[in-house]
Amino acid sequence: TRIVGCIRDVTREVQSQETNNLLVNSLNQSSDAILITDSNLERPGPTIIYVNDAICRMSGYSAAELVGQSPRIFQGPKTNRKTLNRLKADLSGNNNFQGVTTNYRKDGSEYILSWRISPVLDESGKTTHFISSQTDVTQKVRRDKKIREQDNFLREIGSMAQVGGWRYDKESDHFSWTDQLYEIHGLPYGSPIDRETALSFYTEEGQSQLKSSFLACLEKGVPYDLTLEIRDRRGRQKWCHIQGTPT
Repeated sequence: TRIVGCIRDVTREVQSQETNNLLVNSLNQSSDAILITDSNLERPGPTIIYVNDAICRMSGYSAAELVGQSPRIFQGPKTNRKTLNRLKADLSGNNNFQGVTTNYRKDGSEYILSWRISPVLDESGKTTHFISSQTDVTQKVRRDKKIREQDNFLREIGSMAQVGGWRYDKESDHFSWTDQLYEIHGLPYGSPIDRETALSFYTEEGQSQLKSSFLACLEKGVPYDLTLEIRDRRGRQKWCHIQGTPT
């Protein structure tokens, strides 16, 4: 009995496969939604060749439903056409793209997408693929819109009543002051305001009272109504009636 065989060094192939597995696992575990397409920008392309788990969770589609399709599958009536035209122009020039638009899930519901796309180049500098990193920013956009609307409302009320209004958003740790409040404190309109800056105008005793009242309002929903002494930026003494109510 004889046995004939051969041995071939496949170290590079094994290492390459291990690297590919690592890359795929890394992409699948990324919190960002990742999508890779070929480089054909003309209809019906580009064609999706890879999506990670995050993009499936975000869109409601399975990987099997997306691979072979065009990213146009996510588009709908509110998708910004100007943004898409800019996307095509940037990618046609082998440039990176970044934008925000409205996309649609499999069930037809809308979500606001912030995404970045970069060309993948071969050794000769030719674009072979595009890789896209996507984030659902729906809640952030809605929160920012609500903040702007509340700020505008405060300004309108303050202007009519000649009363300085303010608002604090815990999630973003952001203070908003009306123009009247800047005027009371002798500050230039639009100056950045944080908690320490706001407290700095009060006496030491006033700071302690206001700080404890503010925290009780923020954490326990207890409204407050105080009359405290301040010194504005020019050193002028003033007495202010201060109210805070949870919303």
